[in-house]
Amino acid sequence: MRITDVRFVQGFIRMCSDGWEQGWHERNGGNLSYRIKPEEMEEVKDHLKKDGEWRETGASVPALSGESFLVTGSGKYFRNVILDPEDNLCIIELDEKGERYRILWGLKNGGRPTSELPSHLSRLMKQYDVVVWAHHGMFCSGEDFDQTFGLMHTVEKSAEILVKLLSMRPDKLQTITPQDFRDLAADFQVTLPEKFLYEKP
Repeated sequence: MRITDVRFVQGFIRMCSDGWEQGWHERNGGNLSYRIKPEEMEEVKDHLKKDGEWRETGASVPALSGESFLVTGSGKYFRNVILDPEDNLCIIELDEKGERYRILWGLKNGGRPTSELPSHLSRLMKQYDVVVWAHHGMFCSGEDFDQTFGLMHTVEKSAEILVKLLSMRPDKLQTITPQDFRDLAADFQVTLPEKFLYEKP
C-alpha cells in the first residue's frame, strides 16, 4: 500500500480538489495542513524517512513538539495535488522544542512546506474555528475534513449572500437578535463567544 492510499491522505487530497473547484485557491494560492493522529502515523511509518535536514519553522510551538503534519507545499497548485500528491504535499515532523521541522515524505522534486506554516501553528486558532486575516484570506480549523470544509463553505456562502444583499439593498439591516443567536447555538449545540453578541445601536 502507498501513502496516497491511506484514508487521511485521501481525505486531504479530496479537500485540496474541492477547494480548487470552489475557486478558493487560484493559481498557487491557498494552503492546507492536517495534524496527523498517532494511529495514522503508524499506518504510514514504513514509508517515512527520518534522515531529513532540520529547518526553522518561523514559530515556537512547544505544545506541538514531536507532532507530525500533512501540508501542502509552498508555491504548489491545488489543482495539481490530485495528479501528483507526492510532488505537491509533504509530511513534516516538529522537533522536541516545536521550533524546527523536517520532511518525512513528499515534495519529491524539491521545495518546502507552505510559507503559511507559522500561521497554521498561530495562537488564535486555540480560541476560534474561523479567523479572517484582512487583505489575505480566511483560516478554518475543525475536528475532521468534512467539518472544516463545511465551516469554510458556510462562511463563504454567508459572505456571498451579504454582498449580494447589500448590492441590492444597502439599507437592509440585520434583524436577528443576540438572543436569537444564543437560541440557535443551543439548538445546534455550539458555543458562541459572548463578546460578539451585542445589540447594535
